[in-house]
Amino acid sequence: MKNKDKSQIRTKFWIVVGGMLATFLLTTPCNGQYIYVESDEVLDVGTGYAVEQASYLAVGGTLNLYPGGHVEYAIYAYEGSTINIFGGQLGYLGFIWLVNGMPSVTVYGTDFAVGGVPLGVDVTAFTPGYANPGNILTGIYGSGDLFSLKFYSSVPVQLKVLRPEMEIDIKPGSDVNPINLKSQGVVPVAILTTVQFDAKTIDPSTVQFADAKPIHWTLEDIDRDGDDDMLLHFKTQELALDSASVEATLQGGTFSGPDIEGIDSVKIPRGSK
Repeated sequence: MKNKDKSQIRTKFWIVVGGMLATFLLTTPCNGQYIYVESDEVLDVGTGYAVEQASYLAVGGTLNLYPGGHVEYAIYAYEGSTINIFGGQLGYLGFIWLVNGMPSVTVYGTDFAVGGVPLGVDVTAFTPGYANPGNILTGIYGSGDLFSLKFYSSVPVQLKVLRPEMEIDIKPGSDVNPINLKSQGVVPVAILTTVQFDAKTIDPSTVQFADAKPIHWTLEDIDRDGDDDMLLHFKTQELALDSASVEATLQGGTFSGPDIEGIDSVKIPRGSK
């Protein structure tokens, strides 16, 4: 008798779910797309990817939403599915959480806030609620686009803080960047201002290049493109490099908090150490 009751409950559950999906399909615009991502599929949505626009997405596999992607109405995430949001536009974001599990949802960006309240730079997740559809997540994608996502679910949403992309130039003017480790001098390293990153936001006191701290820094237009870059100098003898080194990393923090890094190639001449 108990098994029969369970069977009836299971049947009613799927009738309800089926009815919901039927409603979603019937409300889809005639010129829209309804796409289902199978459990073993990976679908990329965004300019230059598999799909650029959809009205609805039902996800049982893996969905990657990139800048340029557009979902007119909603994404429905099934048990065991994975959604990675790197950019794109959404009407609203909804989840159907089925029986024995939950989808894995990750939003990649910076400046996360919920209801206008900043979550800080070390956040990993937040839990939206069915009863609070106004629980809106805002922030900035890696592309620089602002986002505002509304989650109708109690599924925890993972937040991954993207570090701003930083371009550095070791020994500006040199293509091979030779560093003689026997030198008693300094190595100049430029942090370049780009469309994605403003070098003036770097806090020089936090910078390390190959584990060495700068002894001097200035703001000047190193690449002659009309904006200020940051030029730092490091004592060669303090660099954590050796004869096998082929690249070096500069790390630091911005005045607003997030840590960043940039990498450039180096060449260590034979016999320099």
